[in-house]
Amino acid sequence: MYSSIHILGERNCGINYLLQLLKKNTNIPVYDTLLVHKHFIFNKNIIEDHPDVLFLVITKELEHFLKALYNAPHHVIDVPLNDKGISSYKETNISFTDFLQNEIKSDISFTNKRPDIKYKYNNLIEKNKNPVDLYYDKLIFYLSLRVNKHQNVDYLKYEELNNNPNIIIPLLKKYNISTKLTTIEKDSFYK
Repeated sequence: MYSSIHILGERNCGINYLLQLLKKNTNIPVYDTLLVHKHFIFNKNIIEDHPDVLFLVITKELEHFLKALYNAPHHVIDVPLNDKGISSYKETNISFTDFLQNEIKSDISFTNKRPDIKYKYNNLIEKNKNPVDLYYDKLIFYLSLRVNKHQNVDYLKYEELNNNPNIIIPLLKKYNISTKLTTIEKDSFYK
């Protein structure tokens, strides 16, 4: 039996949307920073050390991810904040093409100062050759979490969840987690 759900995924891939749906529709605690920060690579032993936690990974198609990261590059170093306090390339001279071709550095040091995240990261800057490289590095990491001994990891695609939130019902049933209702209403979510 699972004591909680922990959601993982890259930035702008629907973690907050999935978090909102699960909190609204299940009676089990749902987290995105209980053990590790939702966006960053961590020691895989965390999965094995917490067999009572269901880790759900949400991913997004590459094209949708790249557009979303360009519009809201959370945690990316040297990107100014807009009037809502969200980082944005819109106020810079960096075009989408430049964005796709340049190194991307993310600041993960803030995670070590947060008491709600138990695991502390050794590498405080995440570097990738470009955003496409970042996408595939994370995707490979997330897919590597599910090996024979880690049966408490499963996956969702944002596009499928967004089209039909009811896909979480059979997924949760697979792990004996019930939902409050027999159908899940599509929620609009704006961060």
